[in-house]
Amino acid sequence: MTTSLSSPTLPSAPASSSTLAGQILGPDGTFRPGRLHFGAWITEVEALDRAPDRWIVPGFVDSHVHGGGGGDTMDGPEGVRLLARQHARHGTTTLLPTTITQTWEQVMAALSGVREVMEAGGVPGGADLPGAHLEGPFISMGRLGAQPPYAVAPDPRWWPRPWPAA
Repeated sequence: MTTSLSSPTLPSAPASSSTLAGQILGPDGTFRPGRLHFGAWITEVEALDRAPDRWIVPGFVDSHVHGGGGGDTMDGPEGVRLLARQHARHGTTTLLPTTITQTWEQVMAALSGVREVMEAGGVPGGADLPGAHLEGPFISMGRLGAQPPYAVAPDPRWWPRPWPAA
C-alpha cells in the first residue's frame, strides 16, 4: 500500500529524492515496516511486509538551545550555524537558538545573528530555525540558576524598542 502526501500549499517535489526503509513510527504510536520517499519533505509512505530494523521517527523540535558543536547562540551567525549542524546530526530538525542573560547589547547582537542566518536561508545540513528563544535578560535575580547576573525587571519601556525580527 502506498500513501501519497500532497498539499496545495507545497510546491511539487524536487527532482532529486531519496528513500529510507525501516520501522516507521505511525500516528497511533506503533512501528510498522515501510519506506519513506522524500526530498525536502516526505512525498510518499510505502507499507512493506518487511523492512530493516531501523527506527524512523519524526524529527525532534527543541525550543531551547544555547549551543552545540562548538557554537553558541551568543557567538553570532557562525555560532548559530555550528549549533544548527550539530543538533541536526543528532535528530533535531527544528530548533530555537536561545540567548542567555547578558547585557542588552549582547542579547540584541545575538538575536541579530540569528536573524542573519534565517535571512540567508538557514543552515545547509542544519536544523530549521523558525525564530529565537529570548531567555534573558527578563529573569528573576533570585532564580538565575546558571545565568550570569545581568537580569533586568520587565518594564513596558523595553517593548517599544526595535527588536530584531528573529
